[in-house]
Amino acid sequence: MINLIIPDIHNKVAIADKILKDHPHDHAWFLGDYFDDFHDSDNEAYAVAAWVRGKLQDPKVSLLLGNHDYHYWKQHLQKCAGFTHEKCRAIRSVLSEVDFEKMLTHAWVDGWLLSHAGYSRWYTHPIYGLTPEVTAGWDKKAKVDHYNNKLPEIFWAGQDRGGNNHHSGVIWQDWWHACKIEGVNQIVGHTPNRKWRESHGDYCLDTGLHCVGILEDGKLEVVDL
Repeated sequence: MINLIIPDIHNKVAIADKILKDHPHDHAWFLGDYFDDFHDSDNEAYAVAAWVRGKLQDPKVSLLLGNHDYHYWKQHLQKCAGFTHEKCRAIRSVLSEVDFEKMLTHAWVDGWLLSHAGYSRWYTHPIYGLTPEVTAGWDKKAKVDHYNNKLPEIFWAGQDRGGNNHHSGVIWQDWWHACKIEGVNQIVGHTPNRKWRESHGDYCLDTGLHCVGILEDGKLEVVDL
């Protein structure tokens, strides 16, 4: 099975569609951050929201949640750079609560852990480490916190990203603050750079859509575009 991994698009839906067309795949995984770019408008946000809604209905596509998506879902809990109330109104006129809930915090794919910014050591279980059961447990905790109108720990922004918390969650952790988790290989976006990066078997693909990942039979190939 060929898994196509596409990092942060930030409004570049035409490029994303061309990548989907040009690279044969069985399933595509987007790593989050569909919204927000420099000096973009509410009309652009509306168009991107319509694109997102279409992809959420495609069985061959999975969308992970990024920090630039989360603040339009739970804007009363957290905001980051790029947020405007005008764009929020445009996006929420298209995407419902149910649509946002379809976005994934993470995915285990062919032995790899995918998320927007990566799981840090703070989220490992003291005995079991980081497993699908452990990450599913964090998702369950997040749902309870959302029900209680509370920002879940998994979505915290740490002090390295202007937050008040001692560590960042899976939509906020910067690549240079990530520490290797034994036995887990991760693929993330979030931290932009001109070139994709690899460290101890983990990969950051956020290059402004100048690369994609192709994951097949447990092996990752990063393709420069």
